[in-house]
Amino acid sequence: MKNVVTSGQAYTSSDIDWTIKYFYQFVVCDSDNASPVGRTKTAPAPDDDVSELSVAVYSCSNYPFGFFNAFGNSVRKDSVDYVLHLGDFIYEYAEGAYGWGWAIDRVSQPNKEIRTLYDYRKRHASYRADRDATLSFASYAWIPVWDDHEVGDNTWRDGMADHNNTEDSFIQDGLAYGGAGLTFDQRKMNAVRAYFEWMPIRQVEMDDNLRIWRSFSLGNLVDIIMLDTRQYDRSVTDLYWNTEYIHEIQNDAGRFYNQLTKSKNRGAAWRLIGSQIVFSRLNQSTTGGVDDPYNMDAWDGYQANRNRTFQHLYNNNITNNIVMAGDSHIPEAVRAKFYGIPTLVQRTPLEVSLANFTVLRDANAVQRPVAGGVVESGAVKFGEVLQTNLTYDTATGEYSVHNLSTFGYNQIID
Repeated sequence: MKNVVTSGQAYTSSDIDWTIKYFYQFVVCDSDNASPVGRTKTAPAPDDDVSELSVAVYSCSNYPFGFFNAFGNSVRKDSVDYVLHLGDFIYEYAEGAYGWGWAIDRVSQPNKEIRTLYDYRKRHASYRADRDATLSFASYAWIPVWDDHEVGDNTWRDGMADHNNTEDSFIQDGLAYGGAGLTFDQRKMNAVRAYFEWMPIRQVEMDDNLRIWRSFSLGNLVDIIMLDTRQYDRSVTDLYWNTEYIHEIQNDAGRFYNQLTKSKNRGAAWRLIGSQIVFSRLNQSTTGGVDDPYNMDAWDGYQANRNRTFQHLYNNNITNNIVMAGDSHIPEAVRAKFYGIPTLVQRTPLEVSLANFTVLRDANAVQRPVAGGVVESGAVKFGEVLQTNLTYDTATGEYSVHNLSTFGYNQIID
């Protein structure tokens, strides 16, 4: 990469997808230590005529659970334009607390629950030992956001499941750690600094190192809107149904609504929304009329925010919105059927399609029956599709399972 073989000017057009390709490499100063050669490309301008776009969507990559085969498969097929990671790229636990990696030589480092800056840096570094993760980073432009485990389980503004900014927590969780006091705010800043050092994302706003929400206009085809529903100013997760709790910061919520309107007004065909947590309402009750939300840590626990979002879409007639969510560890797409149980205890390039969906443009308008009641969405249809992509008229998606071990598992999510 140090030897210039040619130089000059480069031009692009719609015939070569409006982008300039770059190849790059990192070299340690005054040494022969160099990274593998990576590649990336520029994004199309907002007014470019883009006919289709393919994205790979990932979340919840837990190192001791198994190999990151899915990261590598899209690279080996060279089948996507960009990668969206919806959070939980790392997990904070010690070996055995949430996953055993010793049997497959995937014990996260350092082998303890991480809290210090060194800990978080080391954990990110250990995840780069996965060859497919490194291959994906080197091959595609990533658009990542964090969820909770980049800091700790079920994080909110001032705490997490077992650590917060109270005196009792400081004594129990801070002083107990190596004899050195550590507030949750200190721990959170350690995690945030390591995240920006290791993940392919710039600090969005120089005077606000916690801001991670941002948007991308990719031609006239799609706006990708990435949210932060976790770390910034989220109220504590409620144990019960409390519609007064907020789940996004007001700045993010206002920006989100403004971005939706701006996207519609500029004529983008689609809005692809990256949400760390599940937006859809999931009711686990088997009794008709009884509400028993599956996860209060998702949008189900912050109904006021979700209702305001629906209201904004409805009032402004903003259609063609697809919410991609992570966190739940459940692949789902309105009545999607699952046909296998995945296992990731060995590296494998094999994959089998689990469920496909096709979303028709202008078929997913937010509806409200005049007399009240439930409206069937009708936006997600089964279809035979070969890859996940967006075109001007349709959005198609494919769920895959890697290294299928057992057939016959069948589940329907309504």
